[in-house]
Amino acid sequence: MTTNLGVKGLRSLPISVQNQVYLPIWNTLTSRRPIGTNVFDLDWDLLIILDTCRVDELRRSARKRPWLGNVGEIRSVGSMSAEWMLNTFTQHQADKIGETAFVSGNIWSHRIFEEQFHEHTDHGYDMVHCGIPKWDPVSAETFAHYETVSAVANQNDPLHPKNDAIPHVLTDRTIAVAREHDFDRLIVHYTLPHLTFIADALDWSSGELTMMELMNGPEPVRDLRPAEVSYDPARQGKVKTETVRKHYRGNLQLALDYVEILLQNIDAEQTIISADHGEALGELGVWGHPFGYPFSPVKTVPWASTTATDEGTYDPCYDSLERMPTESEREEFLKAMGYL
Repeated sequence: MTTNLGVKGLRSLPISVQNQVYLPIWNTLTSRRPIGTNVFDLDWDLLIILDTCRVDELRRSARKRPWLGNVGEIRSVGSMSAEWMLNTFTQHQADKIGETAFVSGNIWSHRIFEEQFHEHTDHGYDMVHCGIPKWDPVSAETFAHYETVSAVANQNDPLHPKNDAIPHVLTDRTIAVAREHDFDRLIVHYTLPHLTFIADALDWSSGELTMMELMNGPEPVRDLRPAEVSYDPARQGKVKTETVRKHYRGNLQLALDYVEILLQNIDAEQTIISADHGEALGELGVWGHPFGYPFSPVKTVPWASTTATDEGTYDPCYDSLERMPTESEREEFLKAMGYL
């Protein structure tokens, strides 16, 4: 839909103009007729969402992970997590959602399906309210099974103290849900490979840890560097784009190590690895995944088909959510992810 010229034009607009002119038009139109493919219109039994996963980087990973097969692509209905969820889990898809289990490590799921944040304005993320949007997401009760996985509410065991990613707990809970129930469809939403980039700061190297070492959570070995926490050093020319890509690839490989464990402990003939949105890594000066941004590196996501077979190699041990994160904990999570 959007050409490079269009992206350059959008970037040239002051933020105030984008928020007062562009986003109101975008939200008003796309909340009614989303641009992209709704995943519920496609065939799958297990959908594995890797937050910010780029098509080119997953294809690169497939060279050493043949189970990824031929990585295809689709156009996402959102360019950041909240927009994707608002345009995916709609009342129009309620019947299919009612047959689907959703295990999410992304805090936006709580904000949308439980808080219904699109209906009020006291959450500090005003972009969703620009224009006259008609967001119509389902509530948490619509799902056949719904649970969020949080570093502070499930088990305070993030892989790194500067990032709330807990792929080991999320993988554990997804395996437990799949074995305890018989749902038509199951979605798991990993926060990796999303910034912040923790992989190189862990006692981890792809393919070298045992399954139990991964599921116990590799230990942090150092603090994060500025280019692992924010894209600002790259924007300012203090680090090379390839350095940032290396950090991103580390997070992706870490996520895929956990996906491999998942695939060995769930039965799902039609398994898809995809993303809620992609990630711009400096193309035309764009970094990250702005809301309402119809730019190919952000809106195009992978669609890789594989098969999951429960070989019983792992026994779940983590409890389900004991409490919901507090408002301050949720805000800290969103700040760490670069949203606030």
